[in-house]
Amino acid sequence: MKFKEFFTKKRITEWFIMTIGVAIAAFAFSFFLNPNNIVIGGVSGTSVIMKDLSGKDPATVILIFNLGLLLIGFICLGKEFLIKNAYGSITYPLFVMAFDALYGLLQNKGILDLRTAQFGGSADYMLVIIFSSILTGIGLGYVMK
Repeated sequence: MKFKEFFTKKRITEWFIMTIGVAIAAFAFSFFLNPNNIVIGGVSGTSVIMKDLSGKDPATVILIFNLGLLLIGFICLGKEFLIKNAYGSITYPLFVMAFDALYGLLQNKGILDLRTAQFGGSADYMLVIIFSSILTGIGLGYVMK
């Protein structure tokens, strides 16, 4: 396959939309779920539990679990499964790492604190869950599209 045939406008648009979706989902995790120790399930939820139990960085835990799941998916489903899933599975923890750093910076400067009162902030659990659910749904919708 030639370079021009692979990088069509349609394919570039697909990857751009997928990147935006992954970034939105990672933003919801880093700004709403992770600071409040809210477990929604899956690899992200497992990373919150691991952070609480052992102090491991959630982005690292997500990356390790995603790579393991990619390997299992490749073995069971083949290489067609691998390319886009690998991209999403690797970019998600990178975005989580970047947004965690941004959230920490904003929190340290006193600009933003979206933690609930239980964790020293002033946010309400219901609002945190609603906003994180909406943003995660929008992000995953873009990824699936």
